[in-house]
Formats: sequence, structure tokens, C-alpha cells
Amino acid sequence: MKAYLFVLSAALGWGCGGQAIIDGSGGGGGATASTTSGGGGDVVVTTTTGAPDPSTTSGGPQGPFDISVLSAFGAANCAPIIAPDPMSMEIELLVDNSANDQALALVVDQVSIESTASTTRSVFAVDSSQPPLIPAFTEGVLSFEKLPNSLGGTEGSACVWCDLMELQFAVLVVEGVAGGMPFTAEGRVDSYSCVF
Repeated sequence: MKAYLFVLSAALGWGCGGQAIIDGSGGGGGATASTTSGGGGDVVVTTTTGAPDPSTTSGGPQGPFDISVLSAFGAANCAPIIAPDPMSMEIELLVDNSANDQALALVVDQVSIESTASTTRSVFAVDSSQPPLIPAFTEGVLSFEKLPNSLGGTEGSACVWCDLMELQFAVLVVEGVAGGMPFTAEGRVDSYSCVF
């Protein structure tokens, strides 16, 4: 995963500064951190927050179907000159429509990252212009990417998630409509890569 995030930040052309990768994936205990030096003077910080398994991050059954956050990977360019929206985010939702005899159209209205330890909140949109359809009696994984220039919420919040203490207490909240019924799914941010 660390290699993927490094390639992602390099591919997006994120400046000459250092890079920190905050990794909240897996793990069964408290937070841990390690620092290593990479090529080009980058410093990679890996943090494990003991995030729950995807099967336990679900907001619970939402009518005749279940939607849970499977993964969430974010990045921010927090170089000395910070753009108005330096954040990128990829989210995967696991949609279980196996108990439903009808196909399920899903639209994500809003995604937010919220701190349970402070008032920090990032709100953004994902592309739901072509609502995906989950066939009846099936389960599927849907991928969404944050739309550029859609960040709102607490000013400067995209770079706040680079801090271990904030990421530890971050909750990803996905809200939308599936099959004509509102849903909310909550999970963890698995990792967050920051370039300084």
C-alpha cells in the first residue's frame, strides 16, 4: 500500500517537498508509528490506528440491503503553497443486495471525514452522475473518487488529517440514497498520504 500511495503522489506531480504516509489500516492494537527515509529526501511516516475490519464498519442493514465502507485512501498536497482543495480520496463501498429481489441504484450525496476528538470536518462530493446498479440477489464493490474542487467544511482540514492524533479519531461518513431509501455508512480512513 505504501508503494501505491508514493506512486500516486508522484504521478500527481506533487512538488519537491517531503512526503508523509499516515497508514490507519489493519492492526489490532493501539496506534504505532515508524519513520524511514526514502529516496530523494522523503520521510515516510507509517501510522497504524487499529482500524476495525471492513465487516465491522457497516452502519448496519439499511432496509433490504446493507452498505458498508470497505476502504478509504486519501492524500493531500500540503506543500508550502496549499491549493484551495489539495485533497484526493478513493472510497470503496461493499453493497450487499443478496436479500433483495430488485436491482439497486445507488447515489452518494455527500462524504465527510469527521473527528470524534475535535470539531474538524472535511466535506466533499464524489461522482454519482451515473448511478451504479447492483443486480438483485448479488453483492458488489463500488468505487468512488472525490471530485476535484469539492472540499468544504473546516478551513484547512485537508492537511489536518496528516496529523496522527486527528487521523486516529477520524470517521468517514458516506450519505446517499439507495433504492429510493436514504443510507449512511461509516468507516475508517485506511491511510492518508501527505506531501509537505
